Amino acid sequence: FTSVLSIYSLGGTIGVLKDSSVNIRYKFSLSSFFMEAKINFSRLLWLISLVFLGVIILFIGFMVTGGIAAAIVNAVTESKSALEIFFSSFALLTIIIFIIIVVFVGLVFGVYSVVVLVTDGKGVMESVGRTFNFLKQTPQALLFYLILIIGFITANAVFYGIQIAVSVIPFFIPLVYIINTIFQSYLAIVVWSFLIVYYVTSSNYHARHAVY
Repeated sequence: FTSVLSIYSLGGTIGVLKDSSVNIRYKFSLSSFFMEAKINFSRLLWLISLVFLGVIILFIGFMVTGGIAAAIVNAVTESKSALEIFFSSFALLTIIIFIIIVVFVGLVFGVYSVVVLVTDGKGVMESVGRTFNFLKQTPQALLFYLILIIGFITANAVFYGIQIAVSVIPFFIPLVYIINTIFQSYLAIVVWSFLIVYYVTSSNYHARHAVY
């Protein structure tokens, strides 16, 4: 239920952000939020499920490959000389790095797929294809997302330090939790806004016109 509600809210939020980014005359209203949530919900549900399944399959594939490689290395290097230990450790580290890269790329692909799906208003498979073409033509989008994540983590770290300092006063503890919820929601909206504007300005978005 929580996942469904989160996807529904995400569809409405990104839809509203998309409308406000491409039309300067757009005015927020609850009716527009619920309309966007209703339009985007089913497509977002299928897209997120598809991307999540793809990441899981890739992760399992690399885990199996890593297990087989580790077993082969252990069978070949039973003498455990220094050189053999180095090569086995290097092979294991390489597999771990590839897993991290694949998971990161899958996460970035999933996030941009959500942006493309809601912004372009297309179907799931067409949005996946558009996302692939966009990332292929604009590889710096990966770096842009990484910068956003670093900024997100940094802002959370600073706020967490302030939260620890304030939490010593019992009276402020409930207030800190409320502020933390608002702060996290605001940061999420900032990240999605950056991604939407970046996609619109970096692609041949069909809705770009004089009022943008």
